[in-house]
Amino acid sequence: MDTSAEEDKAERGRAPQIAQLSTPSDSEVATEDEIRELEHVAAKLPARVWLVATIGMAERFAYYGTQTLFQNYLQNNPDDLIPGAMGLGKSRATTVNLAFTVAVNLLPLPASVLVDGRLGRYKVLQIFTRIYALGSAILFGTSFLSEMRSDVALIGFVLGIFLIAMGLGGVQASVQPFIADQYTEQTMRIRIRKNGKQVVESREVTIQYIYNVYYWMVNVGSLGSIATTLMEKYIGFWSAYLLDLCAVILAVLVVHFAKPKFGIRQSILSHKCLSFPVSLAAYGMLLGVVSAWTLHGQNTS
Repeated sequence: MDTSAEEDKAERGRAPQIAQLSTPSDSEVATEDEIRELEHVAAKLPARVWLVATIGMAERFAYYGTQTLFQNYLQNNPDDLIPGAMGLGKSRATTVNLAFTVAVNLLPLPASVLVDGRLGRYKVLQIFTRIYALGSAILFGTSFLSEMRSDVALIGFVLGIFLIAMGLGGVQASVQPFIADQYTEQTMRIRIRKNGKQVVESREVTIQYIYNVYYWMVNVGSLGSIATTLMEKYIGFWSAYLLDLCAVILAVLVVHFAKPKFGIRQSILSHKCLSFPVSLAAYGMLLGVVSAWTLHGQNTS
């Protein structure tokens, strides 16, 4: 058992850019009998797991908070009873809204090739949260009433949702596997509870707990749509988009400043990534063409 523990420590010491374990290395390694007979529980989660979950929550807050506004923003005119920006009507507004939804659900597929193939999960997260923030900033900056009465709002909306869709694709492809990387313990260890009962800290149970925490937090983040809907009604679209932008900036700051705490794994498929730029461009162009065609049709009708 002592030899196994020493080999385990040596293996962790050779792993590049992996942060400190959540379980003390001097805790007792569970034997086969203990693994078979004792209750399996989740280990205490390190702070870096909660930081990644916060990134996911902020991203979902911004996504639902932004996407919920699109129907009114596209369908109605600024002077309508329910104010909007573009005045496209219900049919065209729904088409653009659905095109955006399709794009953000398809883009993680080509983005995952980049995540596991060339840049790695952290680098993709770092790049695409910034792209997301840039798109949100453009959408916010062109959502004031003065821009709505000119072509600036139209240009800002098309460019903004294109960048937001790209950012969402990269973030969704990287943040979910990245959170599992933050728990690096491979060995089952014994924990003694306050009541004196011995239990086994299981990696499998811990990973399940990590994703329970993650999806609980992203579901909390989805409540952002309530806040932005109220802000749209009582203040204006610009205030709602500003709140979404602040959520994305929070994600950018956590990604940047928490880097020393994160466990970062290297990419493994660098020679298989040539399809990513083509796929990304294709999905982005699909969204752009549908949006531009719909908006142009409204302007010429």
